[in-house]
Amino acid sequence: MGCAEAQFSTGVCLSRGEGVRADARAAFYWYFRAARQGHADAAHNLGYFYREGKGVARNPRRAEEWYARARKFAAAERAKRKAEGG
Repeated sequence: MGCAEAQFSTGVCLSRGEGVRADARAAFYWYFRAARQGHADAAHNLGYFYREGKGVARNPRRAEEWYARARKFAAAERAKRKAEGG
């Protein structure tokens, strides 16, 4: 699977063109890999890409699905931090 945070960061660089030529399709790929591992920000960005048709065909239904997953992942991350005393 790989490191979700590194995959997310790769997606950010590709999306913004930081240090590399901007490539929305490649950014989508890396966000997807990170989101499959529960990375909330990556899931949110997938929702945005689907909503805007950036790097993938526009699909409002899929956008909402990824936004919902992002909320679920973020809630799980908050609960984990709270349980750890953070």
